[in-house]
Amino acid sequence: NVSPVNTTSALAVAGVTAAMNNNQYRCQVAISCNIVPVNSNAGILTVNNPPAVTAQPSNAAVCVGGNNSFCVTATGVNLTYQWQVNTGGCSGAAWTNIVGATSSCYDVTGATAAMNGYAYQCIVSSGACTPAATSNCATLTVNAEAAITSQPVSSSGCTGGTATFSVTATGAGLTYNWQVSTDGGATWNNLTPAVTTATLTLNNVTAAMNGNQYHCQVGGTCTTGLITSSAATLSLSTTVSFTTQPVDAGVCAGIDVSFTAAAIGTGLTYNWQVSTDNGVTWNNVSPVNNTGTLNIIAPTVAMNGNKYRLMATGDCNPSGVSSDVVTLSVNTSVTLTSDPVDVIGCLGSAAVFSVTATGSSISYQWQVSVAGGPWVDLINAAPYSGVNTNTLTVASQGSSLNGNRYRLNASGAPCGGVVTSAS
Repeated sequence: NVSPVNTTSALAVAGVTAAMNNNQYRCQVAISCNIVPVNSNAGILTVNNPPAVTAQPSNAAVCVGGNNSFCVTATGVNLTYQWQVNTGGCSGAAWTNIVGATSSCYDVTGATAAMNGYAYQCIVSSGACTPAATSNCATLTVNAEAAITSQPVSSSGCTGGTATFSVTATGAGLTYNWQVSTDGGATWNNLTPAVTTATLTLNNVTAAMNGNQYHCQVGGTCTTGLITSSAATLSLSTTVSFTTQPVDAGVCAGIDVSFTAAAIGTGLTYNWQVSTDNGVTWNNVSPVNNTGTLNIIAPTVAMNGNKYRLMATGDCNPSGVSSDVVTLSVNTSVTLTSDPVDVIGCLGSAAVFSVTATGSSISYQWQVSVAGGPWVDLINAAPYSGVNTNTLTVASQGSSLNGNRYRLNASGAPCGGVVTSAS
């Protein structure tokens, strides 16, 4: 029996649920003459669900000219389908029915670049139940073939610097591979290590790279093979560097002397400079010398200690690069300003011989001649002291020293010395 019990000739079923699908109903009829009820035929209740999408369409990406199918799966009775398109994407305002698109799948054929970003959805309706079901929105991405829109440009710079080449391309899934040619474009090789970005940066470029050419191979998802950019050339100027440095020089006054240096560099020029204050300030030599060799004619003592350098400038070093700083030493020969004088003394007293001399790097050596014999170098031993100075002291004269003759050999490097007269 139904609950609540129904004793009328009509049964109304309220709030039909899916669980009641295929329930069967019958009515038992009885009268006073037929106490045992008579059963009617059974009636079957079929409960239909409203349409529902159980498998949604998926976003898709194709290349220009490609095809794709958007599909839905739905449940319901007597289903019908209507696909719609929105050219403004899923957030666009206007959805439009696609004529003839009334199947569970909609096929996009020959996609054009203009269709990139189009959105699609399906309205699923039932002849038995409402409301209609709307699928999720699916987006069509139409990818273009790779295309280079900006070519790499030739670059110029200086050795030791940085050079950059770039390429700009459009398309889906872009890939890059830079190559170099060292023979004017006849052959090309991948860079090592490989450079797979849109920009190639070369650090610490060397003179050996001057004239190298670079191009980029561009690929993409929708491109068969690789597209090669135009070639760009690296033009380098050589940074100034010295290959030969000047060295210190020492000469005698009046003797010519030279300093020499050499450098390499693009647009190379030279200029010798002198400092008379130990390198605090520098001035161009006079007359100006723009060669690699500086000749100093008959240097004077006043030039002793002067410092010299060669400034080399080039296209890459407009402010100039200095060579090593060198010093000029101007020496003089030894000159006596006083000679030793004879000494007359008493037994047991000391005798002193003294000389005054000027010159460069003077060294002194007193000598003795006994009884007119040869001259012999003295050593610092009694009775002598100061044998290597300008003053010789003879202590505690004894009769054996009477008549000895003394002289000083004053030598100077490198300009020569002098020997005093005997006393």
